[in-house]
Formats: sequence, C-alpha cells, structure tokens
Amino acid sequence: MPIKAVKEFALRAQRRLSAEIKQKASGLGIRSSGISGSGAGPVPAGTGDRRRERLRRDLLAAIALQEAGGADYLAAYEQVLSGAAYSCFSCLIALRFLELNAFLPGEEYALSAREPGDIPGLSPADQEQLTRLQAGNKSDELCTFLFIKKCQSLAPKFPSIFAGIPDYLELLLGLSYEDEDGLIWQLLHTVPEADFDLRQGGQVEIIGWFYQYFTADRRDEIISLNVKQIEKADIPTATQVFTPDWIVRYLLDNSLGRCWLEGNPDSPLREKLEFYVEPKGAGPAGSRDHRPAAISPRELTVLDPCVGSGHILLYAFDLLLEIYRESGYSEAAAAREIVQYNLHGLDIDQRVVNLANFAVTMKARSYDPDFFDSGIEVRIFTLAESKTVDSCRPPAPLTIAAEAADTGDYLLELFREAGEIGSLLQADDRDYQGFLRSLDQAAVQADPLLPEHAVWLRQTYPLLKKLARQAVLLAAKYRVVCTNPPYMNRFAGRLKSFVRKNYYDYRRDLFSVYIFRNFLFCQPGGYSALMTPYVWMFIKSYEKLRRFIVRDKAITTLVQLEYSAFDAATVPVCAFVLKNAPAESKGLYIKLTEFTGGLRVQEAKLRQALAAEECAYFFESQAKNFCKLPSTPIAYWAGEEVFDIFEQGRPMKSLVEARQGLASGDNRRFLRLWFEVERDKINFEAVSVEDFHRSGKLYAPHDKGGPYRRWYGNSDYVIKFDRENFDILAKRGNCLPSRQFYFRPAISWSLITSAGFSIRYRQGGSVPNVAGNSAFSDDPELLSYLLALLSTPIADYLFKMMNPTLNLNVGDFDNFPVLPDQENQEEILQLAADCVRLARADWDSFEVSPDFSCQPLVDFPAFQANYLSHLCEKPAVEAARPRSLSAAYDLLKEHFRIHFEQLRQKEARLNRIFIDLYGLEAELEAAPVDRDISSSLIYDSDSDVPPQLRGNRYVLTKPDLIKQFISYALGCMLGRYSLDEPGLFFAGGEWRATAAEGFQPSPDNVLTLTDAEYFDDDIVRRLAAFLVEIYGSDRLEENLIFIAGGLSPSFRPETDDPRAVIRNYFLRDFFRDHCRQYSVNGSGRRPIYWLFDSGKENGFKALIYIHRYRADVFELLRSKYLRRQIQAYKDELAALEVLAATENCRLKRSEYLRRQAKLQGQLAECCSYAKKLKCQAQLRIDLDLDDGVLTNYQKLQTAADGQVLDLLAPL
Repeated sequence: MPIKAVKEFALRAQRRLSAEIKQKASGLGIRSSGISGSGAGPVPAGTGDRRRERLRRDLLAAIALQEAGGADYLAAYEQVLSGAAYSCFSCLIALRFLELNAFLPGEEYALSAREPGDIPGLSPADQEQLTRLQAGNKSDELCTFLFIKKCQSLAPKFPSIFAGIPDYLELLLGLSYEDEDGLIWQLLHTVPEADFDLRQGGQVEIIGWFYQYFTADRRDEIISLNVKQIEKADIPTATQVFTPDWIVRYLLDNSLGRCWLEGNPDSPLREKLEFYVEPKGAGPAGSRDHRPAAISPRELTVLDPCVGSGHILLYAFDLLLEIYRESGYSEAAAAREIVQYNLHGLDIDQRVVNLANFAVTMKARSYDPDFFDSGIEVRIFTLAESKTVDSCRPPAPLTIAAEAADTGDYLLELFREAGEIGSLLQADDRDYQGFLRSLDQAAVQADPLLPEHAVWLRQTYPLLKKLARQAVLLAAKYRVVCTNPPYMNRFAGRLKSFVRKNYYDYRRDLFSVYIFRNFLFCQPGGYSALMTPYVWMFIKSYEKLRRFIVRDKAITTLVQLEYSAFDAATVPVCAFVLKNAPAESKGLYIKLTEFTGGLRVQEAKLRQALAAEECAYFFESQAKNFCKLPSTPIAYWAGEEVFDIFEQGRPMKSLVEARQGLASGDNRRFLRLWFEVERDKINFEAVSVEDFHRSGKLYAPHDKGGPYRRWYGNSDYVIKFDRENFDILAKRGNCLPSRQFYFRPAISWSLITSAGFSIRYRQGGSVPNVAGNSAFSDDPELLSYLLALLSTPIADYLFKMMNPTLNLNVGDFDNFPVLPDQENQEEILQLAADCVRLARADWDSFEVSPDFSCQPLVDFPAFQANYLSHLCEKPAVEAARPRSLSAAYDLLKEHFRIHFEQLRQKEARLNRIFIDLYGLEAELEAAPVDRDISSSLIYDSDSDVPPQLRGNRYVLTKPDLIKQFISYALGCMLGRYSLDEPGLFFAGGEWRATAAEGFQPSPDNVLTLTDAEYFDDDIVRRLAAFLVEIYGSDRLEENLIFIAGGLSPSFRPETDDPRAVIRNYFLRDFFRDHCRQYSVNGSGRRPIYWLFDSGKENGFKALIYIHRYRADVFELLRSKYLRRQIQAYKDELAALEVLAATENCRLKRSEYLRRQAKLQGQLAECCSYAKKLKCQAQLRIDLDLDDGVLTNYQKLQTAADGQVLDLLAPL
C-alpha cells in the first residue's frame, strides 16, 4: 500500500492539532507556564458561558488528575493536551475507516455527513447546545460538536477507540467541513478511499501506519536527545516501529505457516505462502524433521508480546483464516474462532493496544457481518499496573479463599511495575480461574451501598480481574510467538534492575532480552519469529545469547538485510525464525547485505532468492559449525574451508599485544589537528612517556584511526600530553590504558570500518586513540608479516565472518587466525616494506602531512627526488625542471600512475601468496580492487575517472591539483611556505621578517580579495608574480590560462580573461576549498588561513595566516586596508558620475545603474564593517593557538558584551 499520503496527512495533523490545541488552551488561561483566571480568550460562538466554564473546569480537573498521579504541572499539561490531539486524530481515522467499509450503524455517523441526523443519547444540555449552534449558523463550531457527539455515541460498540472522549474537546478543537487546509477536508480528499476500503484492496494495517507517523516527530525528538536513559513515559513512543508488510509475511509464513505444514505437508496453504523458505533441491522443509502429529486450527495459538498496532496479528488472522477454511469452517465461524482462541497480544502502550483491538475487530467484521454483536473479546491487553492497590482482600465481612488471597497478593506484587517492564514479566502457572471465581463470589455478596464495599467493587475488583486475565496470557505457552521487539539499550530505573536480575546474560538491549523471553512463551517445538537489529549475530556482547541458541535451539531461517535498508529504525536489522528445540537440520539463510536501494529492493531480492533453483546469496548452514569460530558468530555464509582456517590458524592474540587506545573524555579540550598549533610544540620523536616529558613539548602525535587507507598515513592529530595534561588524562576518559605501549612502533587500524578493514604501519613516536586501535610486538618482522597479511582481502573477509558490523574491536582482532608461510616469508617482508614506502611517499606529497616537503607543480624535480628517497631510490637521470605548469602537471600525472601501478602489482602478489596459503581461491580474487588502492592517481576531470576507480578517495582531478597549487602559492604569500626552503617555513613562534629571499610574503600578514584590481598588492597580481618567480615571465599567460581552465570547465582562452576567472575563484570559492582541505571527518573544518568577510556584497575580504596573528590585526585591517578599499569605491563612484555626464559616454545606462548600485552596496557594507572592526580593535584580543581553531574563531568575533559580530566567513 502506498503510504506517502498517509505519512503526509499524519504529520500535518499532529503538528496542526498540537499547535491549535495549545493556542485554544492558552485562550482559556491554560498555558505551559501555569493557569491564570478564567481565560482571556473569546468564547466560541454559540457556547453559553455556563457550558464554557463547566468544560473548562473539566479540562482543569483532567490536568489536576495527572498531577495527583505524580506528574508535575508541565508534564500534566503536556499529557492532557497531547492526549486531546491523539483522541481527535484516532477518532478521525476510525470514523473514516468505518464509514468507507459500511460498518457504521447509520449514515449520520459518517465523517462526511454534515447533517446531525438522529444521534442517540444526547442529553438535554447537549440538545440545547445543538439547537443553539444550528440557530447561530456557525458551521465550524457545529462540526466540532457533532464530531465529538458522534464519537461518544459509538463508544459502547467500539470502546477501544471512542470510549472516554471528553466534552472539553469542544473548547480545544476547531474542525471544519469548508476549510480546505483543515483536517477533515484533507483526510477526505488527500488519502485515497481505496486505501481504507477492504473491498477495494484496502488494509486494516493503515490504522497502524497513521499512528506511526502521527508519533514520528515525538519519537525522533526522544531519540535525538542522546541521553543515557530513556524515561518510562517515553519508552512506548521511542520503541514503536511499524514492521514492513513483507517482513511480517516472511516471519509468519515460516512460523505459523510452517507449524501447519509440519503436521499437514500436503496442505494447499503451501502455495499461498509467498515467503516460505525451503532448502534448494529438496522436498518441503516441513518434512525434513520428525513430523509432529497433526494439530487442529484452535491449537495454533499466536502471541505478539509487543503487539503495537497489531500488524503481525492481522496477517496471522489471514493465514489462520486459510487454515480454518481448509478445515471446513465458514468465514464467519473462522473469524470468531480466530479472535476467541488463536490471537493474543500484549503491550505497555494503551493507545496502540486500542488500535490493535480496533484493527482485529475490523478484520473479523469484514468476514462476519454479525461480529460486532457476538460479544467475543479481543485478547489484546495493555499490561495494567497494581501499584494503586495495596491488598486484594475484600472488606469485611466479605472473604475470598486462602489460595485465592495468596494468588491475589502474588498478582499485586508481580504487576506493580508492569507498565514499565511489560511482557518481560514471567507469571507462575496458578489457578487463575479459581481466583476469578472467588472474586466473583465476593462481588455478588458485596453491598454497593456500603462505602468500603463500593470502593472495592469500583476499583480493586475490576483491577484484580484484569491482572488475572493478563497473568493467564503471560503464563500460557503458545505455538507461535512473533514480534518486532523494542530496540533500546538506554533503559533506566526499575526496568534496568529487573532486566539485570532476570535476564542478566541477555541484558545488552531489550531486543536481545525478548529473543530469550520468547522461548519461555513458546511451546516445546514451537516457533519464535522476530525482527531485530542483527548485531546479536556477531558482536561479543551477545555471545551468550548466540551460544544458547546454537546449543539448545534451532535457527530455522534468517534474512539479513542491507545495513541501511530499514531506515525507520536507523539500525541494520535481520528477520528470523527460531525453533524451540535443538536443530535437526541446516538453517536456511538469505544474505541481502549487498543490495542497496531500500526495502523494495530487499523484498525483490528475497523473492528472487526464493524462486530461483540456485541463488548465490542463499545459504544452508549447520549451526554447530558456528561454535568453531571465536565467540560463535552466526557466520552462515562461511564455507568449510573457513572453519578449517580458524581451527588450524594461531589466534592473533598469541602473537601480538593488541590494545585499545586512549579516550580523552573531552576531545575538544585535548586533541588538535597538527596544523592548528605551533610545529615546535610537537615532539615527533619520543620513544616513551618519560622521554616525551623530558622534551618539555606540549603535543604528541595521536593516531585516531581515520578513513580507509592501507599501509601508511592518517597522521592528522596531536594530543596535549605534557605532565600536567597527562595527569589529568590519567583520571578521566578511559584513564590512559596500556600506557607501556605508547610511542612504540605498531600496526594500527580504524575502529570504524564502514568502508572496509584497512591497516597501517605506524612508526614510533605517537600515542594511540580508542578510534585507532593498535597491535605491538618486539619483532618488527612479525609486524611486517601481519601487516602484509591483513592488507589482503582475507582480512576483511574473515573479520566480516566474526563481526560484520561497523566497529572492529580489539577482541575481534585478537581472534584472527594467522597461518605462517616460511617458504615465502622473505618475499612477503620485502613486499610489505615496499608498500609502506610507496604509501608514505604518497601521503607526504600533500600539505596535510607533517612531513610534506615540496609542492610538485612548483618544483617537480625536487618533489620527485624527495618521493624517490622514501623508496630508497634515486632518479635514473636528473629531471629537467618543467617549463610550465602544464608540463609539470603532465609529469606528475605520469609519476602517480607509475607508482599507483607499482603498489597495485605488489598488492596483487601479496594477495596471491596469502589466498593460496589460506585456500580461499574460490572465494577471493587476487587482483586488487582499484578503488581500494591507497595511492594517488590523476585524471583530467571527473568524467574521465573509470568506473572501477570511482569511490577511491585518492583519485584526483586537474582542478584538485590546481587548487592545491593555489593553496601552496597563498601559503608562500602569507609566510607558511617559502620557495627557498623545503617543508614549512613558519608555523608559529617569532616571525622571521627578513629570513625569506626571492618571493616575499606579505609583511602585514594580510591579503585582500577584491572584485577588481584596485591595488599593487592585488592577490591575482601576487599570484602572477609567484608564477613568474617559478616559470618566468614568458610563460605567464600560458600558466594563467592553464589555471583558469582547471578552475572553470567553461573557460575559453579565445574569449575569456583568465585573471577574471582566477579572481572570481579567490573571491567566491577559495576559502570553501581551503576549509575542506584543512579538515578531517568527524572533527570539522580547521582552516589556518582565516577570511575576514564584510558580507554578501563582497565589499571587503581579507585573508590572514593564523600562525602570524597579532592583536593589532583589527586596527591594521580597519585603518589601512578597509580604509583604502572604501576610498577606492568612492573614487570609482565619482568617476562613474563624471563618465555618465560626458557626451560621448559609451556606457549604457543600465550598466551604469547596475555598477553604481553594486558599488553603493559595497560601500555601505564596508562602512558598517568598519564599525565592527573598530569595536574589536579596542579589545586587542590575544589568541593562543593551543586553544584550537574552533575556540579562537569564536573568540575573535566575540564583542565585549558577548555578542558575536560575524567578522569572519562561516566555517
């Protein structure tokens, strides 16, 4: 069923109702801040003052009742008003459904009926109000009144939806037939009638979809709070997720359907089970095990312990109806049997239980016209709490039997916190029917005229009966238990204590608790079907659950979905059916993890797998094999050779010490990107903690994992690690674990492996982070061997067997099976060393490496020599300096191609060696995947990148290289680099004003960016001078054209001005690109060149280098650079005036007016900006680079009064 219209209406209705109800309540003097007077708002037309005041008192009484129950005023206010919104919404949907299915007793009840007709049960006061509204011709107020009265009159027949609708809704709702933006009109006209009408293919499940989207905003709000514990009142909303229809069908086809087929293998039901899973090339799955005795349809009891809005039970109804038909029942008789004997549901949310009751009732009515009058009770219950009652014993002289009294006390204790713990409660098998009979006998003898008897009859007696009925459901055993349980590990209070006490081994998440709990609901040999996150299949925290299932139960079938397919839950999920008996045959698995595109693609691929005689992603696996793998992962796709590898190989933990890195507990305080701080404050050479502290430096290199990269790199961070900060870190975060390994050489991998596993060599001198776990050994050859092995596809393949989730922890690493290869060891070690050298040479080719030496387009021979020195090589012949940027680019392009291919060939050889060693020739290819090779490669444009390389983050284009060249040139202009020295020229400390020769940096540390060439130090002119310094003046125009062509695909040298293109890039795009270049995923942008920006008119822009910052920068910018810019604008405006006044002026009036308006806007913006600069100049703000870019960026723009002045371009 298309749900777009349902979603849009539900979201719009929730937002509109919430806002409208609060607005009307405010008009009554009832606000979130408190209650005042009798309300200053207008009285709804036609509503008498006395009626209005009575309804207002009723509303206040409802709020007071919530307060009496323990809520504070704000919570009570929110609960009552949100309840009013939900009541209106649910009644609207129910009325529409009843109307379109002709289930209403008369046309006057229809939502679309504007005439009141004969609504029974109107009180004299209501009849008077109806007459008043009709006489006043107030259609909207009449619409609201009729809606409420229709709902109230339907309560006896449909109590689950319409019971308890209060009269005070008249004051809070504003329904209308005429308003096309109103809820009634929108429901009638935007949601297709066929979606409701069961005769036209509509589904009862639409009611659940409406509810899910009505609560979606609140659910997202709760989840986004990112709190450690979700409060009791928010649990139902936070955990309510509607199960996709095809997954429900898969679960029940393979549990309820399988149950029937096991005893009736020739049943025609088999042909109707679209998602029934059978082994390939075998007989029916039901015949594989010992065939149980045939059972009657009544015995097919089904429980959903987290029933929600009843979606699972509704499809169970459909399957049971087919079974009853097959057994000779009429549809009407079958419907009554199913509701009375087969379907059962429990939940802690009264709202969804009401919806589920209504939905099942509607389903039964669609087959039995007399079902509404049958008196059959739908067995779906909200678990009531007992905390309002202290004793089950009736007041004297009434008595109940001693055994009944004991049962009553037990029930009161059992259900005291039932509203929070829910169906995780386990009820003893007691004589609850005898208890109910004893209660009924006492009730017959009670005298309702005696106050204490009346209270017992009104409160205690009905509650005890409800507790007994829900205990019967909890204690019963069911043939099938099917649910989509809550996914929540942030539970608190009594629920947390209860889970730890009763489900300790499965306590990690509520869904894992329910996986175990469902077996306790199940009959021996019955089925438990669930949809849950799939982490239970792999990660260490759920190992005991896996062992329990593999040892004592059977995985009948399982479908593992693609990671982000089920976006409603924001977690990767699987659907599976477990048998409450030891396995006697192979489990049947479908692996959909490779198919992106959402649930529709997943469903289509599942159908293909079931229909095909052979399917590459359909697996049959013996569960006992899982025990051969460390921590028993459900690695169903593993072949026998994989299990042999784990049995034969040595676990990694027997060879190396793998350790988790440190967690600072406050990264913003302790961590920096290395280029944010003074270079001289970093110690890159320390060999131990003591050695580092003796150096007196502040920062140590800090390995924080990073993106996918093999062999070497991702050295972006430093950490404050001097004695003072060391002592602080030792008491926070994870308290500096395994510090004896700090500063030692290691192999390191990223904790998060979303792009696949990658590992790198890390030379000594750094401290590992928790996101960059490491393995250590005193044997460097062993580390190299393991680095080579783990850089092959074998690593990702086997790690995904053990844990295909995003995080690869030390425990997973420790269990990796290592096979030695003495025959090829020398070659392996040489190949590993070569790959590390190639990857390091590549990493150091770019500015963001601390060991960056030379920009290749500035001095290619020096770059090449430095690159080859990493490889312990020298150029075959001394390379001639290229005569132009274009020539340098061509040389660099070929250089990277050669070394990419070298790395590719070496990786291919390693892959072949280890794939042969591990016997995985049938599973893995030796040829490396090009997009995974961690080496730079250049193409002229994005369109030139071949498909096999798309997604490789190290593939660059000509525009990328041009922008890197410009970044370096600007660094030379501001003094970070110098053409006379390799590497960094200045990165903090005392500025060497006269140290540089040749091309000179800006003496003021200021570069202005303008839309025209106003001044001698114009940035485009400076770039031209930089090009002349490198390549000479005779190649200047050629080089400018090359740069412009790289910056703009539409540039045409025959007609376009290259300087204009370059100027436009500086003005509009340079700072954005700089922020991207100087950033790391997860930490944001950390620019070192800061852009002072007056605003959208581009009136004034100036770059400074933060490592050369001085406290007088504001005054310098204002008095020198901004002042001259303002004067330039004034001069140009005056010149325009003179030009326009001349007789021979060739300037069109439109051009004149446009340029004049532009200049005036820039001038006004500059004058305003000057005031801001003056304000900050008086503060003489000092910056400490150790505070980091983010802190200093904010500090520089904060005025004395705390106002942020927006002096810098936003990050």
